[in-house]
Amino acid sequence: MTITEKTGGLVEISTDAAHILHRIGSEDYTEVRRATVRREDAGQWEEMPMGDIPPYTEAEYNSKVTELIRLRYSMDDEFALINNVMADATKKRQDEYAAYQEYRVECKARAKEILSDKSQALTYEENKP
Repeated sequence: MTITEKTGGLVEISTDAAHILHRIGSEDYTEVRRATVRREDAGQWEEMPMGDIPPYTEAEYNSKVTELIRLRYSMDDEFALINNVMADATKKRQDEYAAYQEYRVECKARAKEILSDKSQALTYEENKP
């Protein structure tokens, strides 16, 4: 990262085509290669190789997992499953809860697949086996 002094307490931070400027702690990975910031804020930025940019944010992942779970279980269904198994863990309720947990694991894996391949045009519903 190159830092060039400007006037008025500002600096220009810049990087090459193989990197982006990333604000530390942010989930924003926009392809920024040049910015003017206050001198005291320059340390809040880092140079990140293009290959290290995550394909999705944690919020996108959580949202996609929830979206996939909702294809089979409503929020009320989830609460009922959890409450039923906690209140009276019969064999039937344990089996229902185990099936729900197995589906959640599948949704998490599928969310990672979908979000890692952003060029994928089809929705999960269209891709279901």
